[in-house]
Amino acid sequence: MKKVIIILVLFIFHFSCNKKETKVVNEVVNQKITIDTFTFENVPDGFDGAGCYYSDIKNNEYIFIHDYVTTLMKINGQFEKFKLERWDSLPENKAIYKYKNEKYDLEVITKDSLQIDYNTIITGKLKLKSKDNQIIEKKFTGECGC
Repeated sequence: MKKVIIILVLFIFHFSCNKKETKVVNEVVNQKITIDTFTFENVPDGFDGAGCYYSDIKNNEYIFIHDYVTTLMKINGQFEKFKLERWDSLPENKAIYKYKNEKYDLEVITKDSLQIDYNTIITGKLKLKSKDNQIIEKKFTGECGC
């Protein structure tokens, strides 16, 4: 009888632990991606020379910056760096950039709007896709220059 009770307690304990683990995994998987805005006083390390700074059309805080090779974006409160995978020039002063990191794919379509000295005003749209196929799209405006 004592063995039956011990086995029953172990059996219940075993399944209650597995249930908690499953719940935690589901919460992480179901987390929606968000693109956060950010500001900085000094240009982040690794961003030298020519580059672009893009803002949400609604405000002046940055949604991402890039130096044509590396992109920095804040997603779900964490800074994420992306490396350029491919770049293509399109008609009508447009370009498409494809970036990747281990968590996300980022596609950026830009259109040159206005040239002022060595700077160019840019408008465009980005599409961020997570590895679990969540997609978020956002319009932006920004400036590229030396």
